[in-house]
Amino acid sequence: MLIPDRIAEAALDALRTADLTRVRRCPVPEGGCGWLFLDQSRNGSRRWCRMADCGSSAKARRLTERRRAARAGAP
Repeated sequence: MLIPDRIAEAALDALRTADLTRVRRCPVPEGGCGWLFLDQSRNGSRRWCRMADCGSSAKARRLTERRRAARAGAP
């Protein structure tokens, strides 16, 4: 079986067995990639596909914006 076939089979299996209300899209406007992911967190509040990639860059971007705003407002 080819790798793309395995990926497609795994995706179909996940869609058949998973709670589809937990399928989310990584938020592009907030620095995410736009890919779909399955939120398997206990309370269903996961925001990014991977915290190490998309979540980290989004948080770094917000921190930079806050620091810029603080410098602009400083006397």
